[in-house]
Formats: sequence, structure tokens, C-alpha cells
Amino acid sequence: RLWEEAIQKWYTDSYTSHLDYLNLAETTKPTKKELAHNISVIYDRTCLSSRVNLRNFKLLLEENHNLEKRIRNLESSVKTLSSLFIENKPLTQSEV
Repeated sequence: RLWEEAIQKWYTDSYTSHLDYLNLAETTKPTKKELAHNISVIYDRTCLSSRVNLRNFKLLLEENHNLEKRIRNLESSVKTLSSLFIENKPLTQSEV
């Protein structure tokens, strides 16, 4: 939760957070300031995207780790149940 709040604060306080891309397609010769502005906006959004992707990747790794642990526990339980079943296997009619 704190991580999400930190991202939101960073994005809100960023000087380019409320800026949009300038449509340079309609401008015949964009100024250096306009180009720098667009680069700055793109950079901020790329940084934000990277942070979000890293967080999602971390969550996926944690979930994968938990699932692997659960699978190991289930495999152990199945092995124990199999051995108990083999030990306590009921006699067949021919064995009686």
C-alpha cells in the first residue's frame, strides 16, 4: 500500500504530471523547448511504467514462490497418503 502511495505522490508532484504531449505534427518547426517538453513527459511516463512493471513482476514472483511451496506440500501429502494406502490395502477375495 505504501508503495502505491509513493508512486502516486511522485506522479502527482512531478512537474510534468499534468502536462500532455505537444502535437508536433501540426507544427512546421518545433522549438527546442517543445521537443524538450515532449522528451520530459515521455521520460516521466516511462519511469512510472517501469516502476509499475517492476512491482507487478515482484508480485508475480511472490505468488509463484507461494504456489511452488504449496505444490511441495501437496506432493508430500500425496506421498504420505499413498504409502498409508499401500500399508493398509484391504485384502482381495483371492487373498482371503
